Amino acid sequence: MFGYVQTARGSADLQRAEIVKTVGAVPIFSDEGISGATAGADRPGLRELVAELQAGDEVVVWRYDSLGRTPEALRAAIGLVNAKGATLRSLTEPPAEELFPMMFTMAADV
Repeated sequence: MFGYVQTARGSADLQRAEIVKTVGAVPIFSDEGISGATAGADRPGLRELVAELQAGDEVVVWRYDSLGRTPEALRAAIGLVNAKGATLRSLTEPPAEELFPMMFTMAADV
């Protein structure tokens, strides 16, 4: 299990603290000061996270918009995680497959 936090402005400390409080001490990758509209492959923290992922791993985020602020950025990030056989979980939102069924179908084709 891994955590991922992202914020374009300010600190991601709240996101980090909530992940630790909910799932315990897990490696948390971050992209602070980088826009969520930036493509996933252009975010160093997300790239490092994806490099560590193995099939069956779970990525925990505070909210899915940490993965992408635009449909394209979100789809790319979901594709990167899915391509490794990992799953996503938000601490504050329903399962990603329920919220973004089309993105999961398209990401599977990436």
